[in-house]
Amino acid sequence: MSSRKPLVSVLIDTYNYGCYVEEAIDSVLMQEFPAHDREILVVDDGSMDDTAERVRKFGDAVSYFRKAAASGCERPECGGGTRSRI
Repeated sequence: MSSRKPLVSVLIDTYNYGCYVEEAIDSVLMQEFPAHDREILVVDDGSMDDTAERVRKFGDAVSYFRKAAASGCERPECGGGTRSRI
């Protein structure tokens, strides 16, 4: 991703939703919005499934953050909101 600040941050929170996370990321990537003007943040609340492997397939198009254990915290400041570059 560019060092320039994006206009939009897309935050995808997940916990054991590996079977859906690729579809969520693909949905963002298919939008008619310039890649250099957005960032995609996936915040994983300690998933025990294959979420991490599925997210890594997208390489630098996605920033992946994994919490050590499920915290149940769904507020943006619990992970993604504080990592946004906006």
